[in-house]
Amino acid sequence: KFHCPGFIKIGDGTLKCWTTHGDLTAEEAFAESCNVVFAQLAMKLGRDKIDEYAKKFGLGSRVGLQEDGRAQFYGEEPGSIFLKEYTSDRLLANSGIGQEDVRLTPLQAAHLMAVVANEGEGGQPRLVASLRTEDGLLYKEYDRADEKPMLDKSVALELKKWMSQTIAADKGTAHSMVDAAMTVAGKTGTAQTDDPHKNHQWFAGFAPADNPEYVVVVMAESVPDTRTRVTELVAEQIINALP
Repeated sequence: KFHCPGFIKIGDGTLKCWTTHGDLTAEEAFAESCNVVFAQLAMKLGRDKIDEYAKKFGLGSRVGLQEDGRAQFYGEEPGSIFLKEYTSDRLLANSGIGQEDVRLTPLQAAHLMAVVANEGEGGQPRLVASLRTEDGLLYKEYDRADEKPMLDKSVALELKKWMSQTIAADKGTAHSMVDAAMTVAGKTGTAQTDDPHKNHQWFAGFAPADNPEYVVVVMAESVPDTRTRVTELVAEQIINALP
């Protein structure tokens, strides 16, 4: 059990949560997106372990398919997890909630979700399967990248369960998607910007939750700081339109 009084003291500073959660488990904290618990977990795990698992997911590197040294996703950025040489509790706590030096692309988020949905197996996303001439003749074909274990299956299955609770649990931050055309599993995110009145909103997930076929990632830039969640509304529309 963890306890969230709405904030956590770290050194001479305070990290705030978006609400007061009270007593909750790690699984509940995941579904309810509790900053206090994520900060505590990050400080307990430490930099090396966080970095290790970030690399397992391909975070901090380009994940798109490359062939002959050329990437299909032109201009794809590697993002980052840690950039500073020093490590402190403040740095770990901020990183644990996706702040500080953490930079993630929507493609990386989609790849991360695919690895979890595929029970720990992952390859490389591709944008183009083949190129053909105007006459329909095959000019070039891009093979799928071989899938390989990126995460222990038991860990991926546990994450799938937690991600399902983000939607299924009454207090889950994406509970508004509970009536979507398919069962959904995923994670919400809210990132601060230079404007104190605007945030970047995220939703990343997959459907159907038990037998995934689709990954959906929505990122809304500079949304006014209100309780309205734009990303889940868009993600549900996408899921409802899928065959």
